[in-house]
Amino acid sequence: MASTQVLHYFVYIIISVCTHECLAQNGTFPPDVTVQAFKPKGFRIHMPGDPKIIFIRMMANIYETNSSSTAFRQFRQFVFQETNGYWIYEEPDIQLKIGNLINYEIFFGTNNAHIGDNLSTDDMKQFSCSGYEKTKTFIVEELFDRKEISIKKEKKCTTDVLLTEMPNRKLCSDDILLEEHFDDLLDPKLWEVQHYIPLDHPEHPFVSYQNIDSGTVFVAGGNLYIQPIVLTELYDFTEESLYKGSLDLNSGCTGRVCSMQAMGPVILPPIASGRVKSLIAFKYGTVHIKAKMPIGDWIYPEIVLEPLWNKYGSMYYSSGIIKIAMARGNKNMNNSDYSSEVLQSRPILNSFCKGVFDFYKNRRTDGGSWGDDFHVYSLTWTPGLIQMAVDNKAWVTFRPGAAGLRSWLPKSCRREWYTLLSGPKIAPFNELFSLSLGVAVGGTYEFPDDVVTDYGKPWRNSDPKAARDFWGARMNWLPTWTQPTLIVDYVKIVAI
Repeated sequence: MASTQVLHYFVYIIISVCTHECLAQNGTFPPDVTVQAFKPKGFRIHMPGDPKIIFIRMMANIYETNSSSTAFRQFRQFVFQETNGYWIYEEPDIQLKIGNLINYEIFFGTNNAHIGDNLSTDDMKQFSCSGYEKTKTFIVEELFDRKEISIKKEKKCTTDVLLTEMPNRKLCSDDILLEEHFDDLLDPKLWEVQHYIPLDHPEHPFVSYQNIDSGTVFVAGGNLYIQPIVLTELYDFTEESLYKGSLDLNSGCTGRVCSMQAMGPVILPPIASGRVKSLIAFKYGTVHIKAKMPIGDWIYPEIVLEPLWNKYGSMYYSSGIIKIAMARGNKNMNNSDYSSEVLQSRPILNSFCKGVFDFYKNRRTDGGSWGDDFHVYSLTWTPGLIQMAVDNKAWVTFRPGAAGLRSWLPKSCRREWYTLLSGPKIAPFNELFSLSLGVAVGGTYEFPDDVVTDYGKPWRNSDPKAARDFWGARMNWLPTWTQPTLIVDYVKIVAI
């Protein structure tokens, strides 16, 4: 009796991705891919159409088994137009079975791609493109009856009034741009864990932001945790290292400053902290963040919107940031305006003249701290206002004056910000921004020199040895770090 050999086909489909760097940041490009295996034979890969895509190139190698070293069939094919609003690649003659494995990478040619004309066949054309690769694994669990893909219907909004803008995405009011409940690891398509030394940060915090296994940023129990850690508790750093050593974050660095050497009065940042940046960029919308603030002397949270690019300049927050919620971690202050019972939320146009926006404070009346429990901190951002709310109750609204938001600044601060004159009244907040969440410590911005807790403030903001003096007083402040972690339950960004 003749035996029958069962062949399991493994299909390796290679598609590369060519796209602009800024398009890769918003988490919506490239589009989602659907893979289907048909009965009795055939398979199809398709994805929604996108005006940025000008062609797709497919390469497929088919193997009898996972251990086969030579492909018995190969496909190389360009697709140059959409069908019914989709980019579709189909092979009708390949028979797949339950359990087959498809590993695929997808290459989308966009406007910056080039296809050579020197070769005649579609499967051998030369092309050039830069971008990134995206690889996934698909296991055939079901064979479908083949059906034509229905025409993709264009999204229609219930209202013609739409304020929110987002690159390369059609939006309607109340569309969710980002909703994150931190039930799993951070999605690298949506979040970037920061890894750099913020020497160019206008607030000069005494930290380095580090993406490390020791716990500056982690997800657990449905929450995001961001916490500061004393640098000498990490790696092989010692007391001497802070004063004479170096810090090298070049591997995986996400910022402009990736290494530094301690020298003279300047020591290494004594605190390693965490910061994550959303890769969703948008203009106008509502932001809701349920979080529990950190508690501990000289700690403060960073829950901020930051510009995607610095249209109005890069110095002193001249292109603006919005601090959605900030409560300092000190429980005992001679000036309670700077204690953990006071919440501040404000736009910043000029770090030298922030005082005018500091006037508004949300003070707890029960004597507690904002870090005692979770609260929902919200921002509403439109061309006509910036409004802050806590637990669904608006508490402060900033509206542009006759000369725009710069009307809030004293005349002594307006002179150098003349570039705002080229923008609308809400400038500089008329550009794309993204959300960042982090924890800072010390610095030269959020703690005036005259504040006193159970001991005097250890450093002067203008002193080049500020970080050294802060570190020298650690026996005073470190015992107060009973809850130094920013805990985030969820983030939600909605179009308006």
